[in-house]
Amino acid sequence: MKRFTYKHLLATALFLSTFLFVTAFQTATVTHLKITVTGIKNSKGAINFNLYNKAEGFPKEQAKAFKRLSARITNGTSTVTFENIPFGEYAQAAYHDENGNTRLG
Repeated sequence: MKRFTYKHLLATALFLSTFLFVTAFQTATVTHLKITVTGIKNSKGAINFNLYNKAEGFPKEQAKAFKRLSARITNGTSTVTFENIPFGEYAQAAYHDENGNTRLG
């Protein structure tokens, strides 16, 4: 049977507390962003949401978006949640894609 000394317990406690601190710090640097669009005229197609983390490409160049999501329309409302977004400043563009071609205009 192996005996644990005070040094072993202290080292284990230090390791676990450091691990928990690093894990807590990592999760504290990201968030979730929920966006809801209301007043949509009809339920054809979907609402496409583009999230930009820089001005370049906003609002029309979808390929330059940081993240992109699409959501169905229910009772004139559409909602998405961008998960694990680093804290910072963002711009968001949404458009009603009635024909499903994922293009503006």
